[in-house]
Amino acid sequence: MNTAAPRPERADELDRDLETLHAKRTEWARLPLSEKIALLERVLACIGEAAAGQAADAIKAKGIPEGSPQRGEEWLGGPMVQARVTRQLIEALRALKAHGHTGVTARHARRLPSGQVAVRVFPNDLIDKVSFVGFSAELWLTPEASTDDWHRRTSSFNRPGGADEGGVALVLGAGNVASIGLLDALHKLVVEGRVCFLKFNPVNDYLEPHYARALRPLIAGRRRGRTCASTPSWRRFTSPVATRPTTPSYTAWARRARRARSAMSPCATSGSPASSAT
Repeated sequence: MNTAAPRPERADELDRDLETLHAKRTEWARLPLSEKIALLERVLACIGEAAAGQAADAIKAKGIPEGSPQRGEEWLGGPMVQARVTRQLIEALRALKAHGHTGVTARHARRLPSGQVAVRVFPNDLIDKVSFVGFSAELWLTPEASTDDWHRRTSSFNRPGGADEGGVALVLGAGNVASIGLLDALHKLVVEGRVCFLKFNPVNDYLEPHYARALRPLIAGRRRGRTCASTPSWRRFTSPVATRPTTPSYTAWARRARRARSAMSPCATSGSPASSAT
């Protein structure tokens, strides 16, 4: 484990990233749904473009041999689930914009013997029913929630006139499942309305350039580099998510990141990461 204190110049850079995130927290929380949806649609496209590189680096980092069926797990547990969850977030925001709910309504709720409200959230479409036969999931709400109004209070900061000032969340990207850090950041951004600082553990910091590419529509505030050209609002809304690796040598990380980003598609990046927020 690298326990050395950050070099002064890097500590200053981290402080600047946090200041940028803090300054943009309310703007993100109150960003119109149409703009959030457009950003997530670009993220979904960029996840697809980053998928092959992310899976290949995960296979290499874990030493999975050629021809092993375990190689498929790095696709299923990485880009595939990242794309699936991003698509579901888009669908929920579209439903909220069009119908005033996220797709889960009062008809999905029931009252438990304890008096609590339980809400069925899975499966919620035919694909899920066919793909996950025998599986179901429900959320048990806090005791004060009622069957009549709980669905009107979901995603309150995404509703017109929301007064949430937002906040800054720190996501610690550890673990050996390649999708977790990115999905935790998206959850904080879209579900909780918090801009994010994503910090990688040394065991999986190889994911940073791929996350940076996938989240490029949400990342801005860089001193150098390109942006996703078709992202509609990056100039006005900068810096929802900041990504930082934790490696003994920041210079070595930067070299690896530049190599990984050498193919400059509209979703590729260059330069050092600063802040990004959804």
